[in-house]
Amino acid sequence: MNICFFSKGLATSGKHFVSRNLLAEHWARLGHRVYVVGLWDENLKNLKIKNMEFITVRDTKLKSGVLRRLYFIREFRRVLKGLLKKERIDVIVAIARTEHLIIAMLNTKVLRVADYTEPSFTRLKGVKNAIAKAAENFSLNRADFIVSNVSVGISDYIKSNYPRKEQYVVEDGYDIRYFSPKRYSKQKIASIRKRFRAAAGETLVAYTGFIGGGGVGMGKFYRTDILIGAIRKVVERDPGIKFVIAGRGPYAGTLVHNIKDWSLEKNVAYVGWKPLEDVASYVAAADIFVIPMNQDGSLKLYECMGLGKPVVATLDDRSHGKYNRIISRDSIVQPELNEDSLSEAVFRLAHNSALRRSLSQRMLKASEGRDWESVAKRYIKIIEGRLDATSASRRRRLP
Repeated sequence: MNICFFSKGLATSGKHFVSRNLLAEHWARLGHRVYVVGLWDENLKNLKIKNMEFITVRDTKLKSGVLRRLYFIREFRRVLKGLLKKERIDVIVAIARTEHLIIAMLNTKVLRVADYTEPSFTRLKGVKNAIAKAAENFSLNRADFIVSNVSVGISDYIKSNYPRKEQYVVEDGYDIRYFSPKRYSKQKIASIRKRFRAAAGETLVAYTGFIGGGGVGMGKFYRTDILIGAIRKVVERDPGIKFVIAGRGPYAGTLVHNIKDWSLEKNVAYVGWKPLEDVASYVAAADIFVIPMNQDGSLKLYECMGLGKPVVATLDDRSHGKYNRIISRDSIVQPELNEDSLSEAVFRLAHNSALRRSLSQRMLKASEGRDWESVAKRYIKIIEGRLDATSASRRRRLP
């Protein structure tokens, strides 16, 4: 099968794709010809994957959001039209709303898949909301079918707003090359724990991700400000509990100051941004992983499943519901998103090794069949089924 994978942001770890982009990598490894269309990134030079070809557009220096959007629409339409003219493409899988709009504007009989993750207009108001909603209606109604990456929330939204549109749910996964206990020896784990001052018998807690602290943008979802406040309370009760935080974001400077001002240097190691292989090793070495978010953190949950890592996830009702569709309610600890609740949950789990072992076993059990290769195979089966149905329909229409 020849697949065009269209994702404007081609996120990589430096050696591999990450997140939803891993679908393209695994499709290529499964033997399909994959044409990856997106913005140029220097890390793409490091990706040497058989059966994969990159077709990229350079970013623009335009500052206006509207002008940037128009630039991307023009350039990617040009690139896609050229690809469709040159190669025989069976299906285009578009990730995110701008990509959905662009493939909807193409005059082609190629199967078009809208991989849908979030209704963007819910964050907008007034005219912007109306424009975004109209663009979404046009995009999704022109798609041959929709794939959502969560089993609650987004899929329910699609069913209620586009009831006549064919829809499938294909959840995210974890990269088994990094998030597997088999990758890490006891010596490797001991070395990492020693680096973060976690002695034998002490608990190491990890958070890796965006360093946000409320406000606007992504920061309002990633609440590292609440996490560091909770850490302060935990350390006051038990100085033997250690923490490692990795990532970057607008709250990073304040985080560093808080660690120093609250004399947490012996208990908290903030290591900044690190490549995926390092981040995965920190999670593997930790006893507990914390997700201090008020919306979405399911990708973190899948990665912790792969490593069998106990999770404390502080999320709102929408995300709690989603998590409980992904994994049973008794498999993760779910306190409210505030310093007191989070600190109490971490402290209690740190002092309950039996519960940690039980949660670890449940997470490992839940990880079966949820690595990205397995996810990619399920996705391909859906596409193949749809292509077969389309082919059969065309044959029936022949005189």
